[in-house]
Amino acid sequence: MKSFLLVIALMFTAAMSSAQEKTDRQYPTKDFDYAGVQAQIDELSKELKPDVYQIAKAQAWLNSSKYEMWRNDAGWWPREAFDEATRIVTALKNKDQAALSKTSQLKITQLVANDLWQDAETLKKTSKSCTKSLLARAEVELVHAAYEAQETTWKDPTPQLAIVKSLLSRSKNCE
Repeated sequence: MKSFLLVIALMFTAAMSSAQEKTDRQYPTKDFDYAGVQAQIDELSKELKPDVYQIAKAQAWLNSSKYEMWRNDAGWWPREAFDEATRIVTALKNKDQAALSKTSQLKITQLVANDLWQDAETLKKTSKSCTKSLLARAEVELVHAAYEAQETTWKDPTPQLAIVKSLLSRSKNCE
């Protein structure tokens, strides 16, 4: 019985290794310096007066890229989201406010959930500091939802829209 379980465990390990090798060949993660960008975001967060909104947005883009790479998304999203995180980090370092002024739509031709975008814009006008990171994440997820609606035929934007609704609700109720 023990040898049977050992054989099963070895077969499972081999299958997982093979799947990882295929993933590594298909998606060259070495082209994505996630650790380097994360270190820069962490460093920017330590500043005396960090731009919480922009740091949260850079983090959200980076997380979204990593998530889609993990899901083996072969589309353009992982690269563009990674590049957007890098762009924001560079703009923060250079104190380039013009480059930070708007949420990028990447290659999205039409956004979804206009009502949720409007809620986010309304909440931006409040003076609560606790809303900043929540709104930054919500905006990135709204663009991500539009990507899913535009580019994928097998998945809809429902999961991202649920995340947005949760983030906006938390933003409305934060103290």
